[in-house]
Amino acid sequence: MLFRVTALLLCFSIHLSADPLLSSWQTQDSGQYARIYETLADQNALNAVTTWSHPNNGTGQAMPTYAGVHEVAYTATDVYIRSTGLGFHIMGPWYGNEAKTNLFANYPANTSVIYRFPRDRGATPIDKTPTGGGAIGYFVDGIAMFDSRDAFSYSNVNGSDARPNTAFNGDGIWNRDAYVNESVTFDPAYAHQAGINHHYHANPPALRNRLGGSVDYEQATNTYTENFIGQHSPILGWVRDGYPVYGPYGYDDALDDSSATRRMISGYTKRDGSFGTTNLNSTGRTSLPTWATVVQGLGPSLAANQEGPAISVAIPMGHYLEDYDYLGDHGQTLGIDFDLDLHTPPVHTPTSSRLKQTARRFIPTTSAGLFTAIQLAAQKTLSPKTLPPFLRVAPRHPLK
Repeated sequence: MLFRVTALLLCFSIHLSADPLLSSWQTQDSGQYARIYETLADQNALNAVTTWSHPNNGTGQAMPTYAGVHEVAYTATDVYIRSTGLGFHIMGPWYGNEAKTNLFANYPANTSVIYRFPRDRGATPIDKTPTGGGAIGYFVDGIAMFDSRDAFSYSNVNGSDARPNTAFNGDGIWNRDAYVNESVTFDPAYAHQAGINHHYHANPPALRNRLGGSVDYEQATNTYTENFIGQHSPILGWVRDGYPVYGPYGYDDALDDSSATRRMISGYTKRDGSFGTTNLNSTGRTSLPTWATVVQGLGPSLAANQEGPAISVAIPMGHYLEDYDYLGDHGQTLGIDFDLDLHTPPVHTPTSSRLKQTARRFIPTTSAGLFTAIQLAAQKTLSPKTLPPFLRVAPRHPLK
């Protein structure tokens, strides 16, 4: 009997390693309680807590709960994860202003989410579906993946961006970049929450550090810094159409895993006149790039009541996703001039030791069926094997 059980477990292990959609989830520490720093003072004192309540609205976690993914189950067609949506790293603190004097509106809590991913991604669809609000996938630490928008856009008639407390909605034409507009509310791991739903819009440095993904961590200051170690980036997460998301480093030759490893080059550039793009500094935000015309069904030239605000110090280039253009629409060649395709949006270049946005970000043009990995040009085909039905990988602890 012991031999048979051992053999069965070995069989499961072999099958799991053959299918990254099953094996890449971080379940080994699923017995660890989620923790946060409630305030900057707590961070400085290394005072992490396992229960928390927001002093302004009571949001939070009244009882200790486990971090990350707790169950991975599958059928012949789908993989399911169950997660609290909370990180293994110490999360927080979150503030609403640069001075860090006003706490961000919400604290995270256990969302006890079940999420499905297709095992067969199928053929690339001709018609693409824009991502919606909320989670568009999950990172392998069980934290939700949101797209690049912050849910707000410019209102032409009001001459201003819609914001959480405005009495009007935006037009949905000039959509705000979440990293640019909301990063003040991110914790050092570049995450925050909508309600209690903890999520990333962008680069997850705490996860990359956990996976050995060229990010160092300094506990005393709760900071993450980029430190390229010369290795290919691991899988960071999965999008709801079954495609993986990698970190920023891939093989120089996509078909040769012995070639040098380097930072992948984005296919996006600001619309500043370079590479034949429209120079929004001179024309104003009066037109849309090609990718946005496809998504929105507008333009490229816009009516006066669809135009965005002029480029300014207050609303600089890059404030909106539509401030970027795709190099492939301007004579540049994927795989020669740049590495990342139309569905892998622009990134921010690090400007200091503080880690900026170095991993893949997500834009609303990305679609079910064509949401590919960060180093899509270097991605090799993943071929899942036939697996025994409905394996529970990490059922050790109940969710609270």
